[in-house]
Amino acid sequence: MDTEGEIAANLNALYDFMLQKISQANMNNDINAIDEAASVLRIIKEAWDTIPVEQHELSSES
Repeated sequence: MDTEGEIAANLNALYDFMLQKISQANMNNDINAIDEAASVLRIIKEAWDTIPVEQHELSSES
């Protein structure tokens, strides 16, 4: 699998995890599940913030 495909697959798995946690929180009124999902999202956001702004919109075609 190429790098971009691997990154996309990893992000997809993280998003699935967060959706499961949010659903669990909703069904069980579980604040800890929300905290877990927020923690993952915070890590993704911090990583995104390290990428220079001018590279945020570059496609793989460039």
